[in-house]
Parts: sequence; C-alpha cells; structure tokens
Amino acid sequence: MRNIVFIIVCVLLVGCKKETDGNPPVISITSPTVFSNFNVFDFINVMASVSDETDLVAVTIDIQDVSFNNVIPKIAVSVTANSVDINQAIHLNDIHLESGVHYIKVWASDGVNEKSEYKQINITGVPLTINNRFIVSSPVAGSQVWDSFDGVATTPYLTFASEYGGASVNSYHQYLITMGSFSDHLVAYDPIIIDTIWEQSNPGNPPEPYYLKMLQTDDGITYVSTSTREVKGYGQSGSITATINSQVDHKPDDMFVWGDRIYVEQKHDVTASHYMGVYYRFSGALDKSIGFANDIVSWEIRTANELFVLSNDGTGQGKMEIYNYAANSFWEPHAIPTGSIHDSYSVNPGQLLISHDLGLYMYTYSTNSLIQVEAGHSFTKLVYDEVSNILWCIEGSDLYSYDLAGNQLSYFSHSSDIKELLLFYNK
Repeated sequence: MRNIVFIIVCVLLVGCKKETDGNPPVISITSPTVFSNFNVFDFINVMASVSDETDLVAVTIDIQDVSFNNVIPKIAVSVTANSVDINQAIHLNDIHLESGVHYIKVWASDGVNEKSEYKQINITGVPLTINNRFIVSSPVAGSQVWDSFDGVATTPYLTFASEYGGASVNSYHQYLITMGSFSDHLVAYDPIIIDTIWEQSNPGNPPEPYYLKMLQTDDGITYVSTSTREVKGYGQSGSITATINSQVDHKPDDMFVWGDRIYVEQKHDVTASHYMGVYYRFSGALDKSIGFANDIVSWEIRTANELFVLSNDGTGQGKMEIYNYAANSFWEPHAIPTGSIHDSYSVNPGQLLISHDLGLYMYTYSTNSLIQVEAGHSFTKLVYDEVSNILWCIEGSDLYSYDLAGNQLSYFSHSSDIKELLLFYNK
C-alpha cells in the first residue's frame, strides 16, 4: 500500500512539474544571416539549433512575407531528442513570390511552451515578362483562330475547333482556355504541346447558350457564368473552387473579383430589372445585393470601400456611378456624354480611361473632370500591357496602342474582327 501511494505521489509530482514548466525551447538561427539577399529559384540553407531542458516535441521551419503569411508549405523537422540541429535546404521554386522583405521562422514546442525565432531576409522576385500576345478571331463559325502578335505583325499559332463563346489565358497556371457557347466545352490547354490540361463539358441549355462569360483572376481562378443561373470557379486542375447561384429568375452575366468577394451582375429572365450580387468567393455565400437598372460594362477600384461602376441604361446611354460597399449604395459623380460606354481602364485609383461611342475619355476624380483624349474611335475593349505600360484598344479588325495619357502610339489592322487580345505573361 505504501509503495502504491509513493508511485501516485511521484506521478503527480512529475505531472505538476510538466504543467508548471515555464521554460520554452531555446532556438538559435545561424544561417542565413540577417538581411541576406536571395532570388526566386535560389536555395536557402537554413541552419539552426533547437533545445529544451525537459522535452522537445515539435520543430517547424517557415518562410513568411512581411505580413507574416506563409509563402512555402511548412516544413516539419524530425525530433528524436531534447535537442536538434537543423541543416535544411529550401528551394524558392514559386515563381509567384514577390520581391521584398521576408522572414525565416523556426518554431518549437516542448508540449507546454512554444517559441519562435525569426531572421529577416530579402527576396527578389522573377521580373514580369510576356510569353506571348494572342489575337483571337472567329472568321468561320465553329472555330477560334489564335495568332501570335509581336506588336507589329502576326504569325499563325493555332486554330481551335471550337465555337467562339470566349477565350482567355491563365498566366498564373500557364495555360490557354477556349470556351464554347451552345455545345462546345470549356477547355484548358498546355501552351507548348497544346494538350488538354482539364476540360469541363457543355451540357447545353437550348435555345440559350450554356456558357455566357469568363473571368480570370490574379490568383489563377477561372470563373464562368452560365445560363442555368450559376457562376462556377475552377482551380488549377479544373476542380470547382465555388459555385454561386443567382437570384430566382435571374441569370448571371459579367463578374468582377475584389479581394475575397466576387461581384456578379444578374439580369431578370423577362423584365429589364438587374441585380448586383456580392458573394464570398470560396463559399459562394451571398454577402450583399442591390437592385441596379443598368447593364454593367465594367468595375474599377476607387478606394478600399468604393468601386467605379460603368454601365449603360435601357436606352444605351452610358452611366458612371460609384458603389459604396459599406453603405451598399450607388451615387453618380459625373454625367456621361450622349452615347454608350464599351470598356474602361483604371490608370490609378482616381483616374479612369473610358471607351465611349464618341471616343476615349479621361475621368479625374479629384477635379471631377471628364476630358476627351481621343475622338473618332469606338473601342470595344481596352487591354493594358503591364510590361510595356501601354493600353491596347480594339475596334473591329483594328488594334491601336496608347500611352496612359491617351496619346496614340501604334496601329495594326488584322484580317478579321478581333474578339480578344490576350496577354500571356510568365507568371
């Protein structure tokens, strides 16, 4: 009996000692040294020693950005004793890593206490370049003709046997996409061997086209709207990231992604009424909605709480309004000249280039001024080249380029009407 009591007391003492252990593990990072410089695709050799006076349970290594978000998958270090020496080579193999301050983080736990140590480093990202420019046309029904464009002339790239419902490139994941409308599928292709990476079937919805619009995001998600009232998001392998359902008796049309939300224009099946729905991107849950009478052309960011919304009313008259997210309301800062709006581009949060029936206009919020910078053209699409800092403007079979002050730089005439100019970046 005395032996049993002795054992119980010992167990309790050990347990109490562990629960009152106030000493966290000790971590010393010796490599890399502080302020070391690395380029994406380099190896970082992380050397550190970690120990604990009682028990070392877990050790991990991270690389984090300036906001302390992980930029690589967390690495677990094998622990077999109360101390461990780390010598781990980490490959910076993510081309999407941005330039700037980052931190090597070593974390350890003794089962009760946790400790983290950081070492500041600098990472230089891969410069943005253009792999290709594609002019997409559809001179013959049931085909998409893609030509490479060097800014001066075109060379044939490929003709896809697909009706034209849409075309895009996904620079983040490095593939090309064709989209049918009534019957042809949504297909992602490898740009080198033109092999199918993933494919989503077109189930049809006669007499309407099934696929309506397509949108690519900066983080590599492909969104499509369908005539069966859904917006679907597809990830790298074609897996669905979210499904968004439109309001009853409405079909989705244009889309815009802002942070963790997606804005979806929705049109009533019969009447001229419209809604703008704001949804959480990855759950598909509705955040806010608001009635909106006009046909939305584009959205542009003005502040952290406001969007420019460019649209045309039922008569085709262009409107520029500002949507306040917090208040879930619209207001109109400036009237638009008689005619329709076709597209827009945000030069900066306070300035917009607007393509209109009468030409190209520059709107400046600080002075609430709308100035025509180019007359005589009605551009259907504005495409900004982030590498060359020029704006490409499509008008029928013609392609013009402008600087961001609205000065024309070049002109190119294609053999048929241009559906899309697609800029395929390296990341």
